[in-house]
Amino acid sequence: MLQSWEVRVPEESLVMADGVVENQGTTNRSAGHVEGRGHLAVTHLLIATCCGILTGALELAIMWVREVAFGRMSFGSRHLLWMTPLTYAMVFAFFGLLVVAASILAPRRVTARVSLLGFITFGVFCLFLPFPQIHRLAALLLALGVAVQATRALTAPGRRLVVLVRRATPWLAAAVLLAAVATLGSAAVRERRLFSGLPTAERAAPNVLLIIWDTVRAASMSLYGHHHATTPTLEWLAREGVVFEWAIATSPWTLPSHGTMFTGHFPHELSTDWFTRLDDAFPTLGEVFRDRGYATGGFTANGRYTGHRTGLDRGFRAYRDYRVSRAQILWSTQLLNSRVVHDLTLSRSLGEIVAALRAFQWTVFDTPGYDTKHAGDVNDEFLDWHATIDRRPYFAFLNYMDAHSPYWSRPSDLARFTEGTDLEIHYDASIAYLDDQVGELLGKLLATGQLDNTLVVIASDHGELFGEHGLYGHSQSLHFRELHVPLVLLAPGRSPAGIRVSEPVSLRDLPSTILELAGLAETAWIPGTSLSRYWNGSGAKAGPLLSEVRRGYNTPDSVPISRGSMKSLVAQGMHYILNGDGEEELYDYRVDDAEVINLLRTEDSTRVRPLLVMFRQELKDQLDNQVP
Repeated sequence: MLQSWEVRVPEESLVMADGVVENQGTTNRSAGHVEGRGHLAVTHLLIATCCGILTGALELAIMWVREVAFGRMSFGSRHLLWMTPLTYAMVFAFFGLLVVAASILAPRRVTARVSLLGFITFGVFCLFLPFPQIHRLAALLLALGVAVQATRALTAPGRRLVVLVRRATPWLAAAVLLAAVATLGSAAVRERRLFSGLPTAERAAPNVLLIIWDTVRAASMSLYGHHHATTPTLEWLAREGVVFEWAIATSPWTLPSHGTMFTGHFPHELSTDWFTRLDDAFPTLGEVFRDRGYATGGFTANGRYTGHRTGLDRGFRAYRDYRVSRAQILWSTQLLNSRVVHDLTLSRSLGEIVAALRAFQWTVFDTPGYDTKHAGDVNDEFLDWHATIDRRPYFAFLNYMDAHSPYWSRPSDLARFTEGTDLEIHYDASIAYLDDQVGELLGKLLATGQLDNTLVVIASDHGELFGEHGLYGHSQSLHFRELHVPLVLLAPGRSPAGIRVSEPVSLRDLPSTILELAGLAETAWIPGTSLSRYWNGSGAKAGPLLSEVRRGYNTPDSVPISRGSMKSLVAQGMHYILNGDGEEELYDYRVDDAEVINLLRTEDSTRVRPLLVMFRQELKDQLDNQVP
């Protein structure tokens, strides 16, 4: 009976056109069939893995070219070098398993050549995702054309696809592994080397702790009169330090505002833009403290706009932005940052899945997702680093992100608040969480006696809108609640306790203030005037305070920045706004911080016309007299 299954088959009939199933001589048909399926399944998976790793490598190359050749800032972890190829390899391998299943059902149709054609098409299509100018159907046709030519070349007579992928896959996998080991290991080695090379710092030099609450407006803090008790810790600090009632950010979004707080320069003097990093034209606080022998560390939850790719990491010996985690690995590709994948992952029902597939939106988010860190995680990173610096004075920058949309907090924080819209309740709860985390952090430093020689600065980079002028969020205009932020200084022995400054001040003066209080004002110069003049009587008070935002990028017509770059000035209890189309606005922010009444549109607007002339001239003077 067994002999009835044995037949002699010519070798070339078993060596398929794509070189998948190999056999020689006499073959048992049933055994050969099983062996052929096994070889074909492995080949499908090898093809998928190779195509995935190569897609990731090419995506990184395109990102590098866009950043170097065209100056477009890219976003992502330092570990993209291995995360991106690894993620694509996993995604392609998943689809490879589906191909294997299909090949079992239709082995003559789903051959290695078909598998290769499909995976190259998919990979090239993924590479077109960052370019919305190319229609997705056109991108698919282009990808198919490239795949046809590549498949033809790789399966030409004399080229054995099986041998090729089996040889290439281990080398490609080894390259990804080597990149991971090198990237993870080099960061720790670099930090130790840079720390050991620091000059000697003065023995009595104070520590400096700069804590930025990202997206926190003063109007939602009980420290500034909000009806919810959102900031009891800051209220305690206020009794020990200095509170500024009207601190004004220089920009309504993160990167230019941080650029000002790090350099003392206004946004129009800096390179920072929506997709342009902070260049090295001006020194930063991190560089100044590093050069004076300080240990410098940055710990940020805002990976996008305060991450290392933004240039804000200059001068920091240690800089913690993106996590190294499973979630971060998955966020490391353009494919998984596309709208369709985003909608599918958030789907909670079959109907939502069908809707996402029907919409089939392959638009890629300009600022990709990342594994969010909470304030407690940022504190832990700082404390872990602090334990390694051997009592050397430090300058540490901490960025908390929880009050940024989607407003994260613990259930216990959320349960404290009931009044307001759902968004405002979540926002207040997130601020309360940040306040609690500041209390925990300072409590740990206090327990070790370090606060006695530590300058603590707590501020925000910009505020938030909740329906004012029909706007939600930030970065869209220069309305007051986007600019009015908290500012609290605690400097034992260097500033008075329990002082509340009622004059408006600009965050542009924050770096010069920090340097003076740290005793470095005479050895390092950064533009601006120390805010200590408000409690020691030295120097003139500030003139009109400038804020600005550049024209929006792909913004709806209803958003003010869609009409062009905007400027604003704060002075004499008034807030003047110049829109990009030339329209002017004027508000009395002390009694109308929501800016409901534009004084230029009231019946007695002639009363404020002299102020309008003053603001126009002052704005011209400030923009003409830039700091070199």
